[in-house]
Amino acid sequence: MKSLRASMGITAFLIAMLLSFGATQAVAATSVSDVPVASSASESTKNFAKSNQSAVARAGHACGGNYQLASADPLPFGVDPKLRKGVLYNYVTPDSDSACAIFDNNTGVRQYMELTSCPGATLGGPNCSTDKGNFLQYAGPTYTSTKGPRGTCWVHKAYMQFVISQGVTYGKTC
Repeated sequence: MKSLRASMGITAFLIAMLLSFGATQAVAATSVSDVPVASSASESTKNFAKSNQSAVARAGHACGGNYQLASADPLPFGVDPKLRKGVLYNYVTPDSDSACAIFDNNTGVRQYMELTSCPGATLGGPNCSTDKGNFLQYAGPTYTSTKGPRGTCWVHKAYMQFVISQGVTYGKTC
């Protein structure tokens, strides 16, 4: 598989900006393992968390205390979960003042990865948080305020070299 990716010469990345509503108010949470899952999390996120408790707990602990899992997006989008290359985890505080992201490396080998989190609806600016480098386990955590310039919203961008990965926008439209 690794040689197939290398032979294909995939060096570019794809950024998809998807809007998803929710996780913008204080919410009750249910617990998966010892990391709470926000009640506003989608059913697919809740199911993913139940099936991947140790990974969800590890990523949640990397963010620190008081964060709830808001979403877990296996990447690249649309592939069989067994073929995923990474997972973009989005955690929020119960009062929704901040978000934390972890980009989990599921390839089993060290990969060049980038993870960026920004307040607002676009990437870039002085208030963004970025972690990049060659990682065996995960990129991050990155943190951002969920209070954008025109409302409550934030964006995370995930990139893994030689693997097509997507960025995802979480939260309410600004």
